Amino acid sequence: MEGQSNKEFFSCNSEEEPRLIIEFIDSDIKLTNDTYFTIVRVKITALSDTNYARNIVLSFQHENGSGCEVEVCFCFTYCPLTLHAEFLAKQDIDPYPYYPLDSQAELFNYMETCNDFLERWMFQQGFRRDLYPIIPDTFHAISSSISSQPGGTKSKGINVTYLNFVRRVAGPLMKHVRKVSVVAVDESFKFVKEIHDTYREILSLLRSRGANLWVLQAKFLLSYEQFVTYSENVTSKCNADTILTQELIANEKLFDRLNKQSWIDFILQTYKVFIMDSCFFECVCMSTQPRDIIKIIVDWYNESISKQHLKLRNKTKSVKVVTNITTDLSDGIALISTIINYCPFMADHFQLFCDTNENNAIDQIINNGCLVIEAMNILRLYFPLTSKDLLEPNFLQMLFLSIHLYIVLPTFKPKDAVEFSPPLLRSSSRQLAISPSSQESLIFNYVILNNIKTNFSVEKGSTADNGKKIYLNVNYTANFVAKEMAVLLVHGYNKTRVFDTYVVFILHGNVGILNPLRKCKVTGPLYRPYKVDVLVASPFLVTANYKLSLTDNEPEIPVRFEENLYPKYYVKRLHLIDKEVSLIGLPKESGQEIQEQKIYLQIICLSTQIGNSWLWFRSDIGEFFIRITTQPRWDLAIDTLQGRVHMWPLHPCNCGETCECYRTTVVMIPHRNELMLKSLRYALIEEASEVMIEVFDKLIESTTGKLILLMLLKEGGTNLSEVHHILRNDTTYRIISRALLPRLDKVTLAQHTGAFLALPVTIPSQETTDKYSITLISECGLDIRTYRILFIETYSE
Repeated sequence: MEGQSNKEFFSCNSEEEPRLIIEFIDSDIKLTNDTYFTIVRVKITALSDTNYARNIVLSFQHENGSGCEVEVCFCFTYCPLTLHAEFLAKQDIDPYPYYPLDSQAELFNYMETCNDFLERWMFQQGFRRDLYPIIPDTFHAISSSISSQPGGTKSKGINVTYLNFVRRVAGPLMKHVRKVSVVAVDESFKFVKEIHDTYREILSLLRSRGANLWVLQAKFLLSYEQFVTYSENVTSKCNADTILTQELIANEKLFDRLNKQSWIDFILQTYKVFIMDSCFFECVCMSTQPRDIIKIIVDWYNESISKQHLKLRNKTKSVKVVTNITTDLSDGIALISTIINYCPFMADHFQLFCDTNENNAIDQIINNGCLVIEAMNILRLYFPLTSKDLLEPNFLQMLFLSIHLYIVLPTFKPKDAVEFSPPLLRSSSRQLAISPSSQESLIFNYVILNNIKTNFSVEKGSTADNGKKIYLNVNYTANFVAKEMAVLLVHGYNKTRVFDTYVVFILHGNVGILNPLRKCKVTGPLYRPYKVDVLVASPFLVTANYKLSLTDNEPEIPVRFEENLYPKYYVKRLHLIDKEVSLIGLPKESGQEIQEQKIYLQIICLSTQIGNSWLWFRSDIGEFFIRITTQPRWDLAIDTLQGRVHMWPLHPCNCGETCECYRTTVVMIPHRNELMLKSLRYALIEEASEVMIEVFDKLIESTTGKLILLMLLKEGGTNLSEVHHILRNDTTYRIISRALLPRLDKVTLAQHTGAFLALPVTIPSQETTDKYSITLISECGLDIRTYRILFIETYSE
């Protein structure tokens, strides 16, 4: 005030606002240009225990009649978004509502980080990657699209403007924003007035829904040139507003600071009203009750951490407790636990998770941050986040991220589980229909996650219903016998929504029927190792190396492959010569010859029964098997025995031709079949160790040992019908011969002794063949011995 006075002569009437306390601190008299001025310092205190916001003009008077007006704006709120910078704002140097100066380093750097994040967020979520904004310059540049002027920038479809972003998040509430139409003589002012009034309508809608906009005015959102034009044509309502307007016009940098801070507040309050409040609370209007969103999010994180602690971290570690959403999110534990909690199919993605410690915390934070970012990209949870952001977490960014996850992750609950059970190497398909819950049209894309062996595929089916419903054809090819699980993620979006739509299907692939690719037959002599081969062609298009696995057990679901990790007493008929084979893929063009590959095997037949073996081919591109039927040949002689006659060819004795004495001789048949025992021992060598073979040689010699050996073979998985007849102490045989007449029909041989059977045989008188044989067939039919007989002359004096 011009003149000299003291504080006692000043007064202020604040009864209109009982929450304000006005206190005159002191007064000071200064001489300027030979004129005295009195400066009074006033302390204004605002008190409230509930949500409350108001703008009020205080009138200060002096006894001499002079006075001035001061506009006071205040807001009491629990909103963490509104108070995000409160921890850095100091009462005596708080620049608000102006953007801080770079001299206020800590607050300035924090706001720069917030501004950088909001630009990235607006690019990705606000403008859907159509335009990267620079706050506030970009909004000024595109503001012309709001105006109805012919020169205004227009584009097809959704315009890239803040108005359209608000329309995107506000939805039906935009009906409360009236269409602005201005009639004015000055075209430039009409252009500015339309932009101003549109912003004003949005601000009115925000305030009606509980926004904390106690300072922000529509004219502060205009560019400097637009602000000047508007101020020249619109009269201020009070002296305080007039003085502020004059000061801002005179100081463009000061206006730029107010303009930038206003746009940041505008973006944050739009997010608060239409996204944050509407997602956490049924009623979004102002309430006297505190709404602790941070506590809700913190509790949400802690619940996920407690559920996933044992899976993610060592059980000896203590359970992490989140108390804030900045530094407590840096190590990635809360974020990863939450993602796994809602998307358990992502658990394998976090196998490289590192528990942080003081020695290399930075490296581990970056590692875990990269895992989180990659997982969010896989799930199409697009959000502007880098690993550096987790090293220096910004409250605003972490709040937006937490809300984004809080809203979207629960939608990943699987809609359905789809089962596929085709035969091995065959395919089956299912058609899935996806219907959006809203009436708006969405752009859908789809991806199959965890499709490690690429046996699942998906393609878009024929659509109907004017594009409101999408049909997907999911195909599964059973190239492997193991159960497979994959996830079909359908991602729906359009440029009228901030949050996307997600539909999840769990896909289960199982082999329903096991059919051999080919059925082959091989033959081999009884009790002799023999090399055989089968022809096989690959059922796949790609050339690959296959591991071979042979089993005597018919494959059944679920398939269990036998792994010979240790030696054992195990006898089987077929043995692999090569453990791996390379098969050429099927020709890509029809008419080309299919190339078959020979697979060599060794066959050892220990009994006469026909057997089946199954040969598996396993590779990285698929698995299949063939059935090999083994047929023993028992008509081949296992040994040559001699029979003695007086002369050869035979001449009748003095008794005449009808006498049999000259045609009857004795053939000495061994009780022990050495070839049978050697073949059993040879078959064991393929699976047993040297020590086990030594034990076999001892056990085979005694009755008790053979019983023990039988138990060992059973334990090793041997088909006992293949060896049981070998380990008997004695066996009864039926004797037959085509060219000879055995004089005994049945004999019992002690087959593990060195005794011989003297078998009388008669040579038919009319026999002219030079080949003679005797066949012994056991009662069980599993052992057949064929001996070739040679007759030699004996001369007596």
